[in-house]
Amino acid sequence: MRRALAVCCASSAAALDSVSGRLLRRVKRVDAGGDAYRSARDFVLNGEALGKVLPQAADALKPFLTVTDDAVTLKAADPSAALKEAFDALRAQDAIPMLRGWRDEPFAIRPSFAAPARAVVERAAAPLLGAPAYGVFCTAYVCDDSGAPAEVWLGRRSKSKPTWPGLLDSVAAGGLAAGELPRDAMAAECQEEAGVSEDLLHGLKPVGAVSYTGFHQDRDWAVKPDTLFCFDLAVPKDWEPRPVGRQCTNQNSRRFPIYWLIGAQVDGEVESFERVSITELIDRLVRDDDAWKPNVGLVLTDFLVRHGRVPADDGEYLDLIRALRNGKCA
Repeated sequence: MRRALAVCCASSAAALDSVSGRLLRRVKRVDAGGDAYRSARDFVLNGEALGKVLPQAADALKPFLTVTDDAVTLKAADPSAALKEAFDALRAQDAIPMLRGWRDEPFAIRPSFAAPARAVVERAAAPLLGAPAYGVFCTAYVCDDSGAPAEVWLGRRSKSKPTWPGLLDSVAAGGLAAGELPRDAMAAECQEEAGVSEDLLHGLKPVGAVSYTGFHQDRDWAVKPDTLFCFDLAVPKDWEPRPVGRQCTNQNSRRFPIYWLIGAQVDGEVESFERVSITELIDRLVRDDDAWKPNVGLVLTDFLVRHGRVPADDGEYLDLIRALRNGKCA
């Protein structure tokens, strides 16, 4: 009995220190908003609950929307215009930190990915309403002679980014603007952020999605469910990404169909790139640090699982698999 107990305790300790256990801790740090989300006020638009609003955001929205103990409500024939008026005023007041990162990029407020947009708002303001959000992430990798991933390209976010500046990220990633589809958006991000050629983009493969409920960088202001569409891209050994910018010169731009900028630089969001071995990638991901943009940890962990680089014998392996899609994936 004593020996069995000792073995059990040893196994539990080993699980906590396993690759799966340490990756799971990183994933859970990102997927940490569930309780706050469930207890927050509903955001109700024309009778339909579409998101959640934290107390601080609800207080800021009181002059513009109806706020009760249970809900933040808007009834409007043109909800996009009504919300734009509210967020423009709050931005002018400099009342909400995240609105300083205004991007002039439209985001859809909708109950699920396939549903029509109920309203379209500025991307920087959208998290305040707690509606489901969607993004795309590309993992670019180099294969060894057997065809297995041997190295992965990483990007470092520009220090001028309004969110998570200077942190490690995927080689290309972005949020889905209103009206965008995942594959088109991912191809555009790859070209704009990493200079991926049209020929290489033929190898861009959709490989699934990860989901979680997480806090915004300004965590007292916003929490929301996120779903990230994941793509893999095998690249040649001699390929190198390059940060590029793109000039948006007309209002028919596919990526900025509503909020458009004449002659403005709309990318150049990656400061630099580096290529690391799979072993180094694992070593860096399992560290308890803040070197990474939080949600890229889920994307790269999912990549490692899919390519067989996380031991299935680990005690927390199945917990990790489940945690990668713990949020509302719809």
